[in-house]
This record gives sequence, structure tokens and C-alpha cells, in this order.
Amino acid sequence: MAGLGRARAQDATPVTGLTDAQRGWLGRAARNDINGWIQLKIAGAPFERGFQHGYLAAAEYADDLRVYEAMT
Repeated sequence: MAGLGRARAQDATPVTGLTDAQRGWLGRAARNDINGWIQLKIAGAPFERGFQHGYLAAAEYADDLRVYEAMT
């Protein structure tokens, strides 16, 4: 279960360096960690939803890549 015992991705991922549009997109998104599951609520145009999803789940993607590289 990725994410257990770790800081939430939105807390670990800095908001600095984002454009005003990107900050607006994130303002319409939410992330909840519930019993080891990540629940994302995203809204907007397809590219906005893609940005929101990637941004809010970035820590898990990075951890998965780290584990994969260590195993191969």
C-alpha cells in the first residue's frame, strides 16, 4: 500500500514554481488518504485533470520508480 507512513503528496510537493493557471487547476482538486487508498477529486478540461492527477500522485510515482529501479 503505497503512501502509508509517508507525508501526503500535496504536502511533500511544493507549490512554488507553478503558473497562476496551474495553481487555479489545483484549487479545484483534492486528495484524501483513506485507509491506505488515495482518493483524488479532479475537475476541468482533460489537460487540467491530467495535471491535477500527476501533481497530486507525484510522490507515489516517484516511490514506485525508486522501488522498480532497486529491484531491476
